Amino acid sequence: MARTKRLLVAGFVVLMVMLACAARAWAQPVDPPGVAIEAGEVPEILEFLGFVASPGGMLILGALISVALERWPWYVMISEDWLKRAIAIAVTAVLAMIAYVLTVYVPPAFWASLAPYWAILAAAVFAVAGNQGWFQSFVRGARPVAITERRWTVLGGEPETA
Repeated sequence: MARTKRLLVAGFVVLMVMLACAARAWAQPVDPPGVAIEAGEVPEILEFLGFVASPGGMLILGALISVALERWPWYVMISEDWLKRAIAIAVTAVLAMIAYVLTVYVPPAFWASLAPYWAILAAAVFAVAGNQGWFQSFVRGARPVAITERRWTVLGGEPETA
């Protein structure tokens, strides 16, 4: 029962984030194909760090941190759910606080000097994330199916009756 609840809550959070992203994307004007990314399309480093320190940014950061923590064996071996939640909350809070401190105490001249490198890094991260999402969703998730005389056969698996 608790697992079902967690799955429902996680699914709801993912759905809300996806809807927010889709609404943001639909609100953007459509450019003709082949137009390169312009400088104004990548948020500045201070904007990004400010977003990470905001409630919406922490929601996304927390989701990413939870996914990353689940891949570490030491975290998976923890049996207490409250401890797992506490670790995820602590890591999210610490990263958000670091983002806030960086925006407040680092001089603007430093951020201005990093701007071109930030644009390259952000574009690379988004490109790799997009490619991995495409691969996971469509290439890796696709199962070749052969239809033979009222049976569906998943290639490499057992026949299933139609």
